[in-house]
Amino acid sequence: MWLGHRDTPPVPTGAGFSGWERRWLAVPEASSFVARSCAASCYHVDEGVEAEVVDVESGTVLPAGRQGLLALTPLDGDTALLRYATGLAARMLPTPCDCGEVGTVVEIA
Repeated sequence: MWLGHRDTPPVPTGAGFSGWERRWLAVPEASSFVARSCAASCYHVDEGVEAEVVDVESGTVLPAGRQGLLALTPLDGDTALLRYATGLAARMLPTPCDCGEVGTVVEIA
């Protein structure tokens, strides 16, 4: 798994795909692609993946804003994987994100 660091400075305009660095969250055990970063340093989860933040001890899904363990379930694919525990502390954020996009938004702690 590779996760870009949120404090990485942006790439100068004209470099890369859109003038600033994008970070990708990939968890090969769950899916080849999970989420991409935005200008607000949050991760927008791909539509083919269900992301949940769960309480480590009880396994219950936590409401937005509460920190827990990021669990992923691929929705399209041949894998019968349910709630892959990534080991990453995270919290779900309300939408729309500060960058203006809607969808599932995750902040990695």
